[in-house]
Amino acid sequence: MIKFIIFVSRIFLVCCIFLFLNCSPSLTKLGFIEPKALSDDEILEIGNGKFNIKNGSILKLDRARFDTYLDSLKSEELSHDLYQPLQFRYYNKEGELEVLYANCDVHVEKKKGKYEWYWNKYGTFDSNPPANPLKKEYLPGTTIRDELSLYIPLSEKEISFDNNKPTIIVFWSIELDKHALELVKLSEQYVTKFDSVNVYYVNTDEQVLIN
Repeated sequence: MIKFIIFVSRIFLVCCIFLFLNCSPSLTKLGFIEPKALSDDEILEIGNGKFNIKNGSILKLDRARFDTYLDSLKSEELSHDLYQPLQFRYYNKEGELEVLYANCDVHVEKKKGKYEWYWNKYGTFDSNPPANPLKKEYLPGTTIRDELSLYIPLSEKEISFDNNKPTIIVFWSIELDKHALELVKLSEQYVTKFDSVNVYYVNTDEQVLIN
């Protein structure tokens, strides 16, 4: 009995650690999220409606290509960050990744017994180009066009792209709607304020479902 109690206590501790680190793919395995398969029409309806996406194209993961791409990366840190269901990425005009801000990196504070996420704690969305909150440097060895080939367009027949503009890619998930809504809201405000960027909102609920 004592061994069982110790085992359960350890499992609970692991769950709490993952929760506080905001690493959502792990949370799905531990039962914190109940994933639901969504059709393309449902993703579009919720993206345009509840999430109020107005300034960018709505895409979804091409799961096979996305997994192959992650497997090809030599950096475990980069692969881990790219795998998160909520992300804000910024590519400059040269197609180089300057900012990768994932859910595991978000500042968290406890208020009134609840843990609140603060996506803009580091002023990421207040400057152009956006501030790199963790000063990470990535060399993924791919271009922005290579990355766009990992996604399937939902709001358009094909992915339109302007070579003369920087690019923002936002990963969002309906299953993580509270935190995803805040990220999408900040991203929309950023685009409205600074304009002249390619913007893509990639739904990751299939990723959350599988994990």
